[in-house]
Amino acid sequence: MPKQNRLVKPAKAFLIEYFSDGVERNALDFTTDILGGFGAYKTYDFPTWNCTPFYYALGELINDGIILFKLSDENVYVYWMPKK
Repeated sequence: MPKQNRLVKPAKAFLIEYFSDGVERNALDFTTDILGGFGAYKTYDFPTWNCTPFYYALGELINDGIILFKLSDENVYVYWMPKK
């Protein structure tokens, strides 16, 4: 098991808190909010938030039905968690 898998559980807890306001967010928001913007982590000039445990945590939360997603009018996936 890769070492980063140990961090998926705390990443899921973070994302649940992050999405708890019910606001729709996209991958660019993740880059800014989770990694601190484009200057923080780069590989070939592209942000790499999806190479972190947050990517796997988001996938698990989607599979569990906690986080929802859709394709926006701008043809970008947006993610949110319904407010309870």
